[in-house]
Amino acid sequence: MCQRDIPSRASKPGSKGKNVFTLKADLKQEEWITEMTWLAVIIPAPLPVVLVHGILSSGSTWKSFQKDLSRILGLPSYAVDLGKTKSCYSNGRKLQEILEGSAEYGDGLCKKFGVEKFNAIAHSKGGLDTRCYSSPAGCGGEKLKYILQ
Repeated sequence: MCQRDIPSRASKPGSKGKNVFTLKADLKQEEWITEMTWLAVIIPAPLPVVLVHGILSSGSTWKSFQKDLSRILGLPSYAVDLGKTKSCYSNGRKLQEILEGSAEYGDGLCKKFGVEKFNAIAHSKGGLDTRCYSSPAGCGGEKLKYILQ
């Protein structure tokens, strides 16, 4: 659906117009493209979510939650498997390799998802591991925008 209000008098060349544009899109689709010769639209996409499990757990803990993130919010996500009883620093380094890339993990999730940053949802010790990754005193990782613990 598109709505366009044209001002009562024409704008001078180079001045800002007063048009209103409304576009309704199904954000649950993996991708969509629109082209208009009279308008450029920049729509920020939501950041993917990295899910970090707690102690004695694994990434599979998040399976049903991942389905809900995708189905309800249209958010891509990735559940990581960190060391169940390893130190926060060790798990922070592993998270860094997973997000940013390494010999063991390849290009990393940032490149795979085509983003600079992720949001993180972490449970219990996974939150401590995630904060260690993003802390300047820990791993100094800069690939997380928000951490929900």
